[in-house]
Amino acid sequence: MYKNRIRPLETQPKRPAVRRAGFAAAAVAGWSLLAPGWAAADPEKMTLARALQIASDQNPRLAAGRSHAEAAAARAAGASRSLWPRAALATDWSRSNDPVRVFGEKLDRGEFGVDDFSIDRLNHPAATSHLTTVLSIEAPLDLFGKSSADREASAAAARAAEALAGETREDVRFEVVRAWHEAVLARRAVGAAERAVRWALEREREAESRVDEGAALRADLFRARARRRALESELASRRGDLGTSVAVLTHAVGSPDHSSVEPAESEDVANPEATPQLPLLNWQERARRNRPILHAASEHSNEVAWKERSESLSQLPALGLLGRYQDDRRGFSGGERSGTVAATVRWNLFDPSRAPRSSSASAETRAAREDQRETENLSRLQIETAWQRSRSARERRAAAAGGAEEGREALRVIHERRLAGMATLTDELETEAASFAAELEEIRADTEIAIADAALSRLAGEL
Repeated sequence: MYKNRIRPLETQPKRPAVRRAGFAAAAVAGWSLLAPGWAAADPEKMTLARALQIASDQNPRLAAGRSHAEAAAARAAGASRSLWPRAALATDWSRSNDPVRVFGEKLDRGEFGVDDFSIDRLNHPAATSHLTTVLSIEAPLDLFGKSSADREASAAAARAAEALAGETREDVRFEVVRAWHEAVLARRAVGAAERAVRWALEREREAESRVDEGAALRADLFRARARRRALESELASRRGDLGTSVAVLTHAVGSPDHSSVEPAESEDVANPEATPQLPLLNWQERARRNRPILHAASEHSNEVAWKERSESLSQLPALGLLGRYQDDRRGFSGGERSGTVAATVRWNLFDPSRAPRSSSASAETRAAREDQRETENLSRLQIETAWQRSRSARERRAAAAGGAEEGREALRVIHERRLAGMATLTDELETEAASFAAELEEIRADTEIAIADAALSRLAGEL
């Protein structure tokens, strides 16, 4: 009952393959233009140098790191002035008939007379007004070095914060460089895929014409059509990669909302032959000297060491000097003035929390030293890993060098041989696939070298 529904392959109705292929390519291109990330009109094209400059001004993470460093520097500046004298001015006005207060205020004003010794006036004085103005100056003394230890701890914390801001700067710059090169890679891959799709469309039209003339089997048309569909799918994927790379680059640069950034067409991936790989030990030494995170770890270790010293000195007495000038009067004229000079000593003889605080400070010092050692070890590992990746990328590039050009030449030759009846369409399709893969491999290797070299510079603190 089903035999009338199935017809031999060669007798099935012909379909407008070329028209359908053109429609598919147009649909893919239209969808990629309408997809999110491509909707923004006229994206700003930037060279890598310009993108790095804009990121330095606009990236919010970088701005936050600078603000944290400024805050730490301000705290260190405050700590450096901890031994400066402090001046204060206080004014107090009161009106009272409290016997003790009236007695004392009259003495301060120099108005106490013989009549004020009467029992009735001592017990029931009349209410009086009193105006007191005091100018005081305090100067702490750092005989045992506790304030100096606090000052050194704050200064080390400020240097650590500045180094962390530098590490953030290296991170942001590497994100921009990587996103920029990946966008260039994606754009070059899109160009290669578009050329491959155009080639596949030509092969499909040619195969359809030969089938119509009876000079080829319909299977050749189906093979050409399958290759065109695979390349259109590849093109859609590459366009998606380009859109993602542009979005990542826009984010790394810190552009405002609804604006887009993409690499300038005049600039491309650098020639890897112009940037030979330096020895691993060279990179290790440069990282040891310049990488901000290593300086931050060292300064943090110094900070907690000074804090531990400050805590150990807290059990000693705190000394200070005090100068006081006081003016007492009933109104705004007359009155009496007095002065005081004093030395103060404050000693906490028993503090139950002192021992736990000291133990905590010692543990923090040991932890900071181990953190510093781990940071140094991790830095060496990261440098070696990035160096190995750079070497591997160069070896891959050397292996892939010339593959795209040779693939295009092989494709030209096999096409001529097929037209002469000395090769099949399958041979040509396979040669085209190999040529396309070789071109993508060269593009990918160039980008991997650029990113690996940028990673080495970033890990050395020189990006």
